[in-house]
Formats: sequence, structure tokens, C-alpha cells
Amino acid sequence: MAQKILLKRSSTASKVPATTDLDLGELGYNSHDGRLFAKKNDGADAIVEYAKKSLVDAKANQVDLDNHLSDHGNPHAVTLSMLGGIHISQKGAASGVAELDANSKIPEAQLPAIAITDTHEASSETAQLALTVQKGDVCVRTDLNKSYINTTGNNAVMSDWTELRTPTDAVLSVNSKTGAVVLNGTDVDLSSYSKPASSGAIGSSDTIQAAIGKLEKGLDNAVAGGGEMNVQADFNQADTGADDYIKNKPVVGDAGLTEKNFTGTLLSKLNGIAAGAEVNVQADWNAASGDAAIANKPTIPAAIKDLSDVPSYTGKGGMLLGVNAAANAIEYINTINGGSF
Repeated sequence: MAQKILLKRSSTASKVPATTDLDLGELGYNSHDGRLFAKKNDGADAIVEYAKKSLVDAKANQVDLDNHLSDHGNPHAVTLSMLGGIHISQKGAASGVAELDANSKIPEAQLPAIAITDTHEASSETAQLALTVQKGDVCVRTDLNKSYINTTGNNAVMSDWTELRTPTDAVLSVNSKTGAVVLNGTDVDLSSYSKPASSGAIGSSDTIQAAIGKLEKGLDNAVAGGGEMNVQADFNQADTGADDYIKNKPVVGDAGLTEKNFTGTLLSKLNGIAAGAEVNVQADWNAASGDAAIANKPTIPAAIKDLSDVPSYTGKGGMLLGVNAAANAIEYINTINGGSF
């Protein structure tokens, strides 16, 4: 037969076990109320309840809750300050809060007056004091190149205005000169100037003397490093590294030297003419020197006037005259014998 385990119990209404009724950890049950108890010890013995109240008590509690929720008379006495809210009468009222319109903006009627600054121009003090202005307006005086701001809201005297200060954009002075300054040689004191030992880039903080010194030393270094002066250019120089070489020389025959296109053919003709040649010089057979003289003229024998001009011939006689080229003379020649057969 199965064993039943029964808790320590009581059927008395509202009966709660004492700490002496239960052992530590032992449970006790009130069967009348439907409540469950246990004994604990956290330094001292105590009875704790685990079971829920009866359904009757629960239903009574629900009725109380419904009645509380239907009570609109502020049963807990909650105030606006507790909620951080304001009274409806403060909306849009003085010392209250501004409202928002349908566009989530403050209505214009609830905004304070806003001063809009205007800018005016005046060509004289009289014109300035005749302006209709409010505090914060600006007046530009075209006759003074100055600007003023109204500080009082009135416009009766110039003390109603304050000049707006702006930094000057003019150079105060140059070598003690003011205005449109033009410097000359006397404005630069070079009495204590001496050439520096080395050159370098001119800096923004260099004095005029220092800048001149760097330039002078730089020129010295350039000349010492191979710089030359008065080098005469040579059109015929072919060495591109030579000082007298001319870069980008025009090429003869490129149709760009003259409008008539000086061609290579013309250059060849010119190169074929000897130095010192002259045109239209008439040759003279009798001239012994000068441009008209004829070089390497042949020797022409004297004219044969009669037989006395013919040299005698003591050899074989003959009947014909002939030229003796070796003797440069005309002589008798032997009779030519045709021979026999």
C-alpha cells in the first residue's frame, strides 16, 4: 500500500504557524485558507508565506483595483510640479510659455519685435543726420570713406553714431616717406655696404643692402664659373657646346629664309664664285696686269713680210715652206719623193 506524505497543517482560519511549530526548512499548510508557510533563518528564525491568498481575497482585491482606476478625482494627489507640466492658462500668456502652430513654429503674434539693421549711404554729415534710422543701422559716408553705426536709436547729433574702426590698408611709410612713394638711389644708404662672402636666395626679411649683396655675389660666381661677355655668335659653328654656337639656325632651302625661297642650288652657285671675282670685266690682250690682263697667253711669231724673214736652209734644197715647231720657225722642207715601182 502506498504511503501518504502529509505536511504539518492547520484547518483554523488565518492560522499562521509559529517558529516553534516548524523545523528549519519544514513546510506548514493552512488547509482552511489555502496558504503555504516555511521556516527560514537568516540570522534569526522566521516564518515566510509561499501560497497565494484564496480566490475570494483575490476577487476582492480586483474590485478595489477597478474602483481605484475609475476614480478621476486624483486619489493620489498628484500635482503639476510632480509631472513637470504647466497649467493650460500659461500657454501663450505673459510669463508663460509660447505655443507652436501647425508647422511647429512659434506664431508671429507671440514673438517680440526684432530690429532689422539697414545700411544707408550719405555724402555729408547733414545727409547722415537726415536719415530715418533705428539702433544698429549703419551709415556709409562716401565723402569720408568711413562707416558709422547708430548706437542710441536717435539721429539728432553725430554722438548718436559710433565710427566703425577698420585696419588701414596703406603702408605707413617707406624710408620715412608717406603717400605715393617713389624710391631713388639716395633713399638707399649703401655707405656701410660690403660684398658678402657668399651668395644665396634673397629672403623676405633681407634688407636692401643684403639683397644687393647677394645679387652681386651671385654675378661674381656666375662669371667665375665660366660666364663670358661679348661672345660673337658664329653661324658656321657646328659644335653645340661652343660659346659661339647659334641654336635654331634657319636651314637654307627651307622656303622660309626669304619670300623668294633662297634654295640650295643658289647657294651652290654662290659657293662656286672665287673670292674677289668681278662681273663684266673686259679682257685686254695687251694688258700686263690688273683685272683685264689675260694669263698664259700663247706666243705668236712675227708676221712674214717677205722671203728675207724665212731663215736660210743650207741642207738639202727644197721648194716648200713648213713650220718647224721645235725651232718655232718657218723653214724650207725637202722635196717629197713619192718613190718608184
